Amino acid sequence: MVSKAVEEAFKRHPRPQVPIKPGPSQRLTVPTKVALLQRAIEDDRQRSLTYRELPENPWETLIRQGDLVQGKHVRSICVHQRQLVMVREIAKDTGRRQLEVLKKLSDHPHISTIEQSFETENAIFFQLEYSRYTLEEVLNVHTCLEDLHIRVIASAIFYAIQHIAKIGMIHNAISISTIRFCSSGKPVLADFDDFSFATTEHTANHDLECLGLVVLECMNGAPKKTLRDLEEVRRLRGSNKTFGLDNGEQWSGCKLLVDFLDNLFNFHVPAIAKLQNPHRYIEREPGYGILIPFLELVPLECFALWRAAAVK
Repeated sequence: MVSKAVEEAFKRHPRPQVPIKPGPSQRLTVPTKVALLQRAIEDDRQRSLTYRELPENPWETLIRQGDLVQGKHVRSICVHQRQLVMVREIAKDTGRRQLEVLKKLSDHPHISTIEQSFETENAIFFQLEYSRYTLEEVLNVHTCLEDLHIRVIASAIFYAIQHIAKIGMIHNAISISTIRFCSSGKPVLADFDDFSFATTEHTANHDLECLGLVVLECMNGAPKKTLRDLEEVRRLRGSNKTFGLDNGEQWSGCKLLVDFLDNLFNFHVPAIAKLQNPHRYIEREPGYGILIPFLELVPLECFALWRAAAVK
């Protein structure tokens, strides 16, 4: 019995067999360098996307609260996973064109982020991060922005322009209505309806000039249409006036800010040079928390057309 138990314990196991050399049909195919590169690009693209395309009906997961009308744009306010989000509807052809571009832009902190997109028979819907307030609304509250607030806004939008220029794109419609704020006070550039393409070497000064006009309206303390006329602003500056501001004397001591504006409006310097070498006025890490008090005043002092959704 003992010997049998010992024999069982030390039972000889079969030796591992040498694998048989595979035939031509069984051999693994080694991918070429081009195939590996294409696969890496595709993997990187998938990782970089910050949105999801939803095959199912989104209104089953989004609880619509109503529509917010701001200027020519209408945004639906919805609840998604216990958080407020904004949904914007765009015509299908225009929306598809925007979506292809915004896929590449949505990873920037100062560009309005597409979190999801979905398509119906006639339109495309973008689910955006919640950015309820526009700069136009902020400029209509009774408290005026100061130099430190303007510097944060200008720096954030400058970095957004710098980012889109790297992929050869121009926004073409930067204004106090296309600059929005998240609840944290973070400024974001939104509404890319009028964008166009240009090579980085030939990027137009237009976006930077529009940023300069935005800064002027911020300095003015309230929206003013004449400050959106670039030629008139240049003419007034040439006649040694402070760009046509209502309160120009208030800003006479802000030498760095005025020099920044002169830099933005200088058409002799190419945009690529301005973007590669930011002016000293631009902050590396804008502290946008200082803008929150202004956002708190907007719903108290500004009227926005609100259409509540039907109660189910």
